[in-house]
Amino acid sequence: MVLRDVIREAIPNVKEMLGWGIPVFSGRENICYIPEPLKSSSDSGRSVRICFKFAPEIDPAGYLLMGGRKRYGCRTFSAAEAIDLTALTNILANARAREEGL
Repeated sequence: MVLRDVIREAIPNVKEMLGWGIPVFSGRENICYIPEPLKSSSDSGRSVRICFKFAPEIDPAGYLLMGGRKRYGCRTFSAAEAIDLTALTNILANARAREEGL
């Protein structure tokens, strides 16, 4: 399953657009985005990242890495098998609930 499919399944009414040259998923506000992978010699550009706005609110378990940021949290995956679908689905469900509560 592709990361984009996971997002669409968890938030069926999500809008996808290109913003800043990357896929951005939104409802009333931006929910998450898939930025360019971090460049490192070890993965040769095969990794993928997903970042969420309001990470502290939608990820109480701390699956997303904050990297010193206050509102945005990201996770990098080296392969599809590395994605914890349960954790990611929970974050997306929380993002959807937050979106519906606006």
